[in-house]
Amino acid sequence: VMDKMPLEQAFKLFAPAEINKTYTVNSGALSLNADIKGNISAPAAKVKFNLNNLSLKDNINRINYFNNLLTADFDSDFKTFKGVINNSDFRLSMNGADIACDKLSINAGDKDLIINPAAVKVNNTTVVNISGTVTDYINNPVFDIKAKGGLITAALKQLLGPEAAPYIKEKGVLPLSANVSGNAKKQIITAEISADADNYITFADIKHILGRNTVLNTVIELQNNKLTIKDTGLYAGS
Repeated sequence: VMDKMPLEQAFKLFAPAEINKTYTVNSGALSLNADIKGNISAPAAKVKFNLNNLSLKDNINRINYFNNLLTADFDSDFKTFKGVINNSDFRLSMNGADIACDKLSINAGDKDLIINPAAVKVNNTTVVNISGTVTDYINNPVFDIKAKGGLITAALKQLLGPEAAPYIKEKGVLPLSANVSGNAKKQIITAEISADADNYITFADIKHILGRNTVLNTVIELQNNKLTIKDTGLYAGS
């Protein structure tokens, strides 16, 4: 049993020196409870893990991270395994933009993880709904994460930072559909964003698509520290 071990001091003692120079843990408490019952022929184990009130920031104050509560409950008879991971009140502030997720729940089985549908908010306006799976997560994890929602263009402009803001024109909401799939060696990101005369974001006016319905499609592949962008295009309708 470990009850509410403070993380501030542990971070200073055990984090690599470069990480210590860059980040500061302001608060956080870790609790762990393990209970083994039964007998030699039929053992059963229950493990509960809690991480409370974790607050972290970088030392130039551009990134602030807060997570209210992460809980994990696992049960095993040493033949099968199941568990539930719940997270409440995640907040990340970065370059003046706020990213938040009020609730996230993940179901764990012997081989697979299921990420239940959750809403991720940007600046408390843009909402992207995510869900997905991670198969064979112990030996050879393969993930498939889906995201769908509407991107508030004003929030995107803020996310790009004050240096870029004077050059950006924006209005409305951009429908987004994206998928991230792959494994530890190769990841593929596919995304589609739509725009029209009342919903757009741009660094420059492109005369022949001005005011028309457009769709941006892209496929990004990451493999062996190499990024490849392919099957990408901006398509204009009527």
